[in-house]
Formats: sequence, structure tokens, C-alpha cells
Amino acid sequence: MDFTKLRLVSPLRYQPFAGLSSGLFTETLNRREDSGETLFCFELNPALAFSIEPNDAAYLGPLLAAGSAVNGGIIDQGAAALVLPAGGYFFTQIRSNGRRNAGETAALCTEMAMELQKEGLWRRLKLGKIVYFRILWEDGARVFQALRPLTV
Repeated sequence: MDFTKLRLVSPLRYQPFAGLSSGLFTETLNRREDSGETLFCFELNPALAFSIEPNDAAYLGPLLAAGSAVNGGIIDQGAAALVLPAGGYFFTQIRSNGRRNAGETAALCTEMAMELQKEGLWRRLKLGKIVYFRILWEDGARVFQALRPLTV
């Protein structure tokens, strides 16, 4: 897995999903066709958010927000936009081979976020207390990205 510091120069806007169910993340991972780009924002378990050896069973806290990109970037005016703010992030991504089920993919995303944290702590980066997962399609394959905000 490769890790990099990323400077997002413009915010990315998403149409929020109507409801945040506990299974929303897994349901989205279950989709096999190109279903566009989605963003999920999870709070991290405070006891594990800065641990060099986090426990995967308790690592992700509650889902704070989720939404999908809208073609043309036009957000429904009746709903507040979900925004991935411009700024600094510690970042990693993987490309899916399409052979995993949703549970395996959710575990892989959690593992990605934990590895991102371990590497960030090893580099002495000041990481935020949340993690964003972007799920998008590139060249017919699904790509999973994990981003931790960098704090000053």
C-alpha cells in the first residue's frame, strides 16, 4: 500500500443520502456495477484513533455522513451538501479486483484506514479524528480511497 500527503485544493461536494442506516456502508459495497462516486465519513473510536495498534473490531465509530456525487456537480438545493473540505489529507487507495463480497471489502477498508493511521503516526503526522472513504470507478474497476484530515 502506498501512502501520500494530499492537498485537496477545492472541496468535493456530494448529495447526502436520505438516511444513515447502520448497513448503508456495506450495502454500497455490495454494488457490482458502476454506481458513481460515493463518500462516507466515519468518526473513529476515541480510544483507538491515535493508537499504533488499533483493534479492527472497534476501530470505526459511528457513520457521520454519506452521499453520492451528482453528475454535473449540481446539488439539490433542498438539502445541505456533504462536503469533503479543501485541505491537507493523508491518503491511500486500492483498486478492487471485484472478487470480494461486501463484508470482505468493508474489512479491507477498515484495514486500509488502520494502516493509514499506523503509517501517519510513524511519520509523526497530526491526524484528525475522522476518516473519509471515497468509492469510485476508474477504467471499469472500483477504487477505494481512505483519507484522514491533517491537523495543524
